[in-house]
Amino acid sequence: NSAQLTITMKADLTDLLSLQKQLASAAKERFGTKLTITHFVSRAAVLALQQHPHLNSAYQDERIITYSHVHLGMAVSLDRGLVVPVIRHAEKLSLIELAKQVSESAEKARQGNMASDNLQGSTFSITNLGAYGIEHFTPILNPPETGILGIGASYDTPVYKGE
Repeated sequence: NSAQLTITMKADLTDLLSLQKQLASAAKERFGTKLTITHFVSRAAVLALQQHPHLNSAYQDERIITYSHVHLGMAVSLDRGLVVPVIRHAEKLSLIELAKQVSESAEKARQGNMASDNLQGSTFSITNLGAYGIEHFTPILNPPETGILGIGASYDTPVYKGE
């Protein structure tokens, strides 16, 4: 019931990886959470969705419904398949708060302690297969959402800049 479209882009993560390394130990000590690239990308996605509300929408009853809130779905791989815990009102969370909720939700899902209410109602989802070494893939849309962000592996590569 939806058109599937995949757009692939590469991004220079040099500065982001440097920032993550700078903040990682302080975040662990002060807040008890590990900051990963997924957490940074999730926060960036939430900010982008607020600037581009048509990506944070649903197609229902022959019309597009845009949301002022971001209920972020985060795909979690399990032995028996995949679940998508929802971080409600992610737009109200700081990077650290979002990282904690993403990590806690993933852990609950893996332990089988996720209530079914917490697996519904996302307005946009993110899935990350980078840890498996996968660079490009076509994420499966979670209807009625209009978009999903698939994150692939990051790797060092030489880049030509300038002349």
